[in-house]
Amino acid sequence: MKKVSVFLLCIILVCLALPVSAVGVTQTYTLGTLDDGSLAFTIKEEPAFWENPQLKAGETISQIGTFTINNATNANQKIGLYTVQFPYNNDQALQYLNHLHITVKQGNTVLYDGQYSHINDKGALSMNCDLAPGSAVTYSITLRCDYTYTGGGWSTDDLIEWKFYSMMDNGDVVAAPTTNTALTQFLIACGIAGILIVGVIVYNRFFRPNR
Repeated sequence: MKKVSVFLLCIILVCLALPVSAVGVTQTYTLGTLDDGSLAFTIKEEPAFWENPQLKAGETISQIGTFTINNATNANQKIGLYTVQFPYNNDQALQYLNHLHITVKQGNTVLYDGQYSHINDKGALSMNCDLAPGSAVTYSITLRCDYTYTGGGWSTDDLIEWKFYSMMDNGDVVAAPTTNTALTQFLIACGIAGILIVGVIVYNRFFRPNR
């Protein structure tokens, strides 16, 4: 009984270590330099409402989301939006995006105001900025779903990925990869839980004293 209690306590501690999957209203992309000298963006927060939308017909996100890009490198960076990656092989998800209306602002300047599904159209959204080392730029995002939509919220495990690039001094554009540290922590915690479960099964099968 004591061993079972210890096992359950370990499982509870692992579950408490998991990040909360609540819809966030902030997202921060930090551009840094990897050990090999390449550039990459890092996300620390859980997916925000525009990355994992769950609105139903007529609903509006009541709180404005903030979207920040940080330059954590030691050089000036010209950063821009490369693409917003949708699950293009999922027709139901794309239909949903047709009914979502997104507004992106920088301060009082509206950068995009229209259907989420058309945000990648040529000339639709331009998010370009020159950032000095240690500086940041912040955008605001609101999202609403029109009344004509008859389905539920986001019906896919795929997140909507906002991908950015950094322009080199020679004019070359580098599409920097994005890593989600919150997702990494989640996968590590799941791995630990799996190891604990396998360990208990092996112990009960091969090492537990017969009673």
